[in-house]
Amino acid sequence: MHAQVQDVGEDLEQVEVMQKKFDDFQNDLRANEVRLAEMNEIAVQLMTVGQTEAALKIKTQMQELNSKWKSLQQLTEERASQLGSAHEVQRFHRDAFVRSNVSYADAREYLTTSAVMAADPVRKHEGLERDLAALGDKIRQLDETANRLMSTHGDSAEATYSKQREITDAWQQLQTRANARKEKLLDSYDLQRLMNII
Repeated sequence: MHAQVQDVGEDLEQVEVMQKKFDDFQNDLRANEVRLAEMNEIAVQLMTVGQTEAALKIKTQMQELNSKWKSLQQLTEERASQLGSAHEVQRFHRDAFVRSNVSYADAREYLTTSAVMAADPVRKHEGLERDLAALGDKIRQLDETANRLMSTHGDSAEATYSKQREITDAWQQLQTRANARKEKLLDSYDLQRLMNII
């Protein structure tokens, strides 16, 4: 039964597949809710016209059925919460991976090739600094999300913290390299100006 399954998937794609199956299950559940209401109405009608013993039996069966239905709804709500949390955690891990690896790789490539390829390396570096400022905002958002997820999803806190550390370390390395590159570019620019004066 979909409401009692504890597995929430190991990556974003698995979580999304499980969420789709669970959404289908919830749609079936909503369709059956109408049937339960109809059964309750029929049971009330039968109890009013039936014999005392039969009426008690119908009442008992309907109470059991309604109790099981409430339990199923509670399990469904818990499962929906689990899948929502898992989706949020897995989306964070995917976004963190993509942002840290793609942006870091692009910036690293720029830092190692821009001096050779750029006609105006200082101007190009200023463009990189603007890109890094935007990336810094994204890193701060990821950091806030990681802190929130660690406090609300204790079961995945260790993995989230590890990913957060990885991103923070990569970000600090990138900033250090960008600052060192800027100093070299400014020194080179100053040397070029001096050479033009002489």
